[in-house]
Amino acid sequence: AVVVAEKIMLVQRDYGNRINRKHARLKYTLEDLGMDFYRSEVERLSGVKIQPGKPFKFESNHDPYGWNFSKHTGLWAYTMFVEN
Repeated sequence: AVVVAEKIMLVQRDYGNRINRKHARLKYTLEDLGMDFYRSEVERLSGVKIQPGKPFKFESNHDPYGWNFSKHTGLWAYTMFVEN
């Protein structure tokens, strides 16, 4: 996983927009080059075949405050708001 993460960073470094700072994020590089090209470059550099993504559905986009049980890990976590 560390090798693949490093190669993702290297592809971003080599193909990302370094002139316009606002357009230098990975999401823009993926939009410009396409997911297939980006994946093939990461696979070529890392020597690892990346499996297709599994379907995932976001149920919410907020942080639920208080005690919450994670179905994925089976653990409890407490989230609280701290004003900065």
